[in-house]
Amino acid sequence: MKQNRDLSLIRADIDAVDDQIVQLFAARMRLVREVALTKKASATGLEHTAREQAILRRVSAAAGGYAPYAERLFQTLFTLSKEYQAQIIEGGGEDE
Repeated sequence: MKQNRDLSLIRADIDAVDDQIVQLFAARMRLVREVALTKKASATGLEHTAREQAILRRVSAAAGGYAPYAERLFQTLFTLSKEYQAQIIEGGGEDE
């Protein structure tokens, strides 16, 4: 029978993954800022439904059994990204 790892060790591993997620999220939001500035300069709209659907298909396929959760995660990322883009485009804010 497989012995379970100590809960504190598992949580430490989760913390390490969370640290990586935060760094990747910050990198993604910096890129979203660039997208917003480009859209602002070219008067392009915020919505790009076809791109979002393509990303959800790709993520869902890569996530295997976690697909429903990955889809929810990315839908949340899309929402946050569009909110940030709107802030930059409509509000003129360009700060990180």
